[in-house]
Formats: sequence, C-alpha cells, structure tokens
Amino acid sequence: MLYNLQIEKESNFLSVKISGIRNSKTVSKAAKEIIETCKINKCLKVIIDVRELEGRMSVFESYMLVSREFTRLKQFSSLEKAAIVDNKENKERLKFFEQTAKTFGFNIRTFSEPDEAREWIIS
Repeated sequence: MLYNLQIEKESNFLSVKISGIRNSKTVSKAAKEIIETCKINKCLKVIIDVRELEGRMSVFESYMLVSREFTRLKQFSSLEKAAIVDNKENKERLKFFEQTAKTFGFNIRTFSEPDEAREWIIS
C-alpha cells in the first residue's frame, strides 16, 4: 500500500494521520477512504495530518487533484470543513492548494500547527 491512515473519532470530527508516499494517486485514494469513514461516523468535519507523507506533488498535480478527483468526490460527501496540517516548508504549496480548493467550492484550510487546525475545526 502506498499510504497508511490512522483515524480517531473526536467529539464531532475525525482526526486522521496519513503516512506514505505523497502523489496524486495516494492522496486521491486516501481522500476517498476518509470521506467514506466520515460518512460511516456521521462526521462533517475532519483534520488531516499529512506531515508524514514523503515527497511533493507539483502545482499541476495539486490543481488536477482538486479540479477532477475532489470534484468527483464532492457528490458523495457531506463534509462541511476539512483542515490539512503539513510541515512549514510546504506552506506556499499548501496555500495554492487551499486557494484552488476554495475556487472549486471546498471549505478546506491549511495549517502548519495542529492546534490551530483543531481550533478552526471546532469553531
């Protein structure tokens, strides 16, 4: 498997840690699994910690992931909010990802501090 998910149910959201290889295929498959787990647990919010993913996706891969894969998944999801936590050195790429997601109607925010992500998800 190209990735591993550790999922914990918090009071009203899921907390997910993902490790493995960072590429569009991995992220797409993990997103499907996370959305399905949210449905099963009746959670509308999720924090996804991707700091243990190895590698980087290109700007083009990020754009295609959101515009194609996430848009397809949207019809199966009732997620209200998703927070993504990644390392500080990926901040610029994350901001592009966040802006692209907003353009396509997703309420996704990116953070480099888990406590900030948790605060936003709870609010």
